[in-house]
Amino acid sequence: MPSILEKYPSATFLRSFGCMLYDLFLVTAIEFVVLLVAGNIPKFLLGSDLPDIAVLLLMYLTGALFYVWSWTHGGKTLGMTAWRVEVRAHDGKPIGYKKAWGRALSSCLGLGNIWKLVDKNNMAWQDYVSGTVLLHDEERNL
Repeated sequence: MPSILEKYPSATFLRSFGCMLYDLFLVTAIEFVVLLVAGNIPKFLLGSDLPDIAVLLLMYLTGALFYVWSWTHGGKTLGMTAWRVEVRAHDGKPIGYKKAWGRALSSCLGLGNIWKLVDKNNMAWQDYVSGTVLLHDEERNL
């Protein structure tokens, strides 16, 4: 069990799911703008659309970049702020880019949170893979 969980409780599955729902709206809006700009550049320059695999990769990387930037600049996204959740390393320190990218890429588009339903420490796959944990900060003093 990570040492930080002795001081703060881990965020529950429902709290993590609430954060994801809040962030889904923001990430979707960001992806619309990225696809509007990046999706039209090849049309004008090459006269053809981006291949479907390139569009999917662009969408995935845009979402991952949103999370990585948010986690490394304050430890939380907009949804996490609303639900009083913060991501931290197992020792309680803020996470850097390596842990943030590990967390973003191992989350399986959020499906890794399902593991919280059966885990005794209330941690998701991405928590174990990246050495991070989502904390519920009731008093907002992290």
